Parts: sequence; C-alpha cells; structure tokens
Amino acid sequence: MDWRTYVTASALALVLHANVSAQAPVQIVEAARLQTAPVQVVVDLTEQITWVRKSESWMQRDVEQGLLPGKYGLQLKDANGVYHLGPELAVYMVDRNSVAVFRGGVFIPTSPTTPPRLFAVEEGSPRRGKTLAEAMSPQPPGATFLPLGIALIDAWAVEANRGNLVLFQEIRDDVVASRLRTIFNP
Repeated sequence: MDWRTYVTASALALVLHANVSAQAPVQIVEAARLQTAPVQVVVDLTEQITWVRKSESWMQRDVEQGLLPGKYGLQLKDANGVYHLGPELAVYMVDRNSVAVFRGGVFIPTSPTTPPRLFAVEEGSPRRGKTLAEAMSPQPPGATFLPLGIALIDAWAVEANRGNLVLFQEIRDDVVASRLRTIFNP
C-alpha cells in the first residue's frame, strides 16, 4: 500500500464516529462468542421502525436510526440477550445530510430493564446516499480517500472486526423499545 491507496470507510469507523457519546457508547460483540439460539423464529417486519437519538450537547446532532422491513430470521444469543439478524440491508442511520445502510438487526436484552439496541455486522463499507432510497439502490464500489495513517488503521479495524457485531447506543425511547420487544419476543 502506498500513499495513493484509496480505502472505503468501514461500517465500524462510521458507527463509531456517528455514535461517540458518554451515554452507552457503541460496543463490539465478537461473533465467535455467540451461539445460535435453540429455537429459530422468523419475524416478518412489515413496517419501518425509527427512533431519533437526541444529541447530548450543542456539538452533536440528532441521529435517526431505524430498522427496515424484511424477514429477521437468524437469531444468535449470548448471556446478555438475543440478536435478530435481518436481511442484507436492515439497519439505517441518518446523520447530518447522509444516510448509511448496513447489514444488521436488533438486539433484545435478556433483562427487561435494559433497552434494546440496533446492530450492524462489520463487513466493510455500508451503502451510503443522500436519501434512504439512494442508499438502498445498488451502488458500484466507491472509494473514499483517507490519509495514509487513517486508511491503514481503518483497513486494520475492518479486518480485525470482520463478522463481529457493532451494537449501536441503547434505544432510550420507551415506546419504540416496548414495540421492539413485542415484535421480536413473540
């Protein structure tokens, strides 16, 4: 790799950048530590579920996050709860004037007092666009120029975390959290 190397920004880098906060920051879950849930239930989500993470300071902006309609079939679990994996493009995030769409799903904690969280599967670059429709449309692989040091760190982070889950911040909206628990805990 030389200084002219172009690297697409990883989902991990985007999520970490968009979600840095003192309140329940993002968390990496190692896929190797997850088990397949003994009972697999397919949840056919027919509507988009959205919530807005309010900024905590004047330096941050509100970030809209959501689940897209589709079949959420594979459930993985650990001691903390169940991870419901959606279709190829299941989770989206609107930050400033751009939209990123990820492969991912929703994490429903075992504890009823712990809020659910959306998650993305670290697979490299998310789809991006100025609107959700643009981000969802097929896209040729694009490249984002990053300074060499950042590009190397980003490339290392993608490879080191490939397949792992990136949990977004807790969903601190009681109505949305309750709705997710109802839908994903039949």
